[in-house]
Amino acid sequence: MVSLMKCLQIKIYLRRNGNEKDITFTGIPLNKWFFETMVTSHFGNTWTFPVGAIVIILVLVAVSCIAAVYAPSKRIRGMSIIDTIHTE
Repeated sequence: MVSLMKCLQIKIYLRRNGNEKDITFTGIPLNKWFFETMVTSHFGNTWTFPVGAIVIILVLVAVSCIAAVYAPSKRIRGMSIIDTIHTE
């Protein structure tokens, strides 16, 4: 199974401030492999890139990030500057 995962990995190397970071994406290639082995081989349907699912995931992540920041910032805006700085 490890060799299969190695074959399906897509590696992206990022260089920032002299540090090299290795980011590995296995989800999309794994999705394609499972679809081709389970669905295409039996029913003949072809795999397509899951644009709709990725858009939905990105929208939900963005909305949750905005919601996580909005409520505390609204509460802090309503506080006086002394209460904002001096919280225990």
